[in-house]
Amino acid sequence: MIEQITKQLHKLIPVLRVYEHADMVEKEMALVKFPLSENITEIDTLCNAYNGKIVNSSENVIIAMVADEPHRVDNFLKAIKRYNPKEIVRSGAVALER
Repeated sequence: MIEQITKQLHKLIPVLRVYEHADMVEKEMALVKFPLSENITEIDTLCNAYNGKIVNSSENVIIAMVADEPHRVDNFLKAIKRYNPKEIVRSGAVALER
């Protein structure tokens, strides 16, 4: 177990500098895979409310993407649970000083 943790720590990207600033723009992205049987129109409307859209569709699934403030991404992920997401991938927050 310790060996596995050590290997994982070596894969981490080193942090060179951390800034704390009150005036910044912070965004996070999430990709969500839905079964095609779900209501695409409702999912698209919900995505638009959170700065997102449907980015891909195939015979079996649709993939939606949202990019917004982290707390709004949280809210989006709570709201989409009723559409039975098959998979959710979420980035970490990124920020830039104004």
